[in-house]
Amino acid sequence: MSNASVARDDYGFDPVSPMNARRGSSRVPLRPEGKPFEAELELGELDGRERPGEPWTARARTLSRSSLVLMSRRMCYPGRMVLVAVHRIDEKPVGLLGKVHGCDYEADGLYRVELDLLPLPVNAYFSKWLEARGHHG
Repeated sequence: MSNASVARDDYGFDPVSPMNARRGSSRVPLRPEGKPFEAELELGELDGRERPGEPWTARARTLSRSSLVLMSRRMCYPGRMVLVAVHRIDEKPVGLLGKVHGCDYEADGLYRVELDLLPLPVNAYFSKWLEARGHHG
């Protein structure tokens, strides 16, 4: 029985195996790549009663049909739910709902946050929170 030739790093690990990839490594993407997307965001983490908390700002980096990647000064724990207001020029913000898939420190006090996008349910708290985001400036 012959051993298959597998590329190994200096320590004998398979560098393309997701199990051996370092967090944030560019060698193995953790999520499908989205398209570049630049937008100002406001986020609110949902509490135990599914009410959005105090908002904070972030910048979008990539967007796909199922995920949003953003840069934030605040870290987010995986598994938490986040309501997102996407600000567009001269229009009211668009609401998105996401579940935090991952959060890694990037640089200069910024965290790279990956969200799995979910359908936005009809919810009075969500509507009120999003409406308030449209009156800030």
